[in-house]
Amino acid sequence: MIAELIVKLEPNLHRKYIWKNKHEEPMLYVKLKKALYRTLQAALLFWKLQSSTLKEWALSLMNKINVLTKQSMANSVQLYGLINYLKIPR
Repeated sequence: MIAELIVKLEPNLHRKYIWKNKHEEPMLYVKLKKALYRTLQAALLFWKLQSSTLKEWALSLMNKINVLTKQSMANSVQLYGLINYLKIPR
């Protein structure tokens, strides 16, 4: 579909590069330029940034969970000690 649109823009220039794949869909071969490489590089850099940001968030969240867990365990031990000290039946 996009190949057909490109051919409509400049038929004399692009029509000779159109071919049909096994599903009879029109395809267009083009010579790649540096711009495509830069686009792929930008996507890769975005992916790396997004991955590192998510990892940082996950580590931050895990640290908070660990702190809360340790506090909870300390509170449980203190509560257990208080129950034993007061001799409260369970």
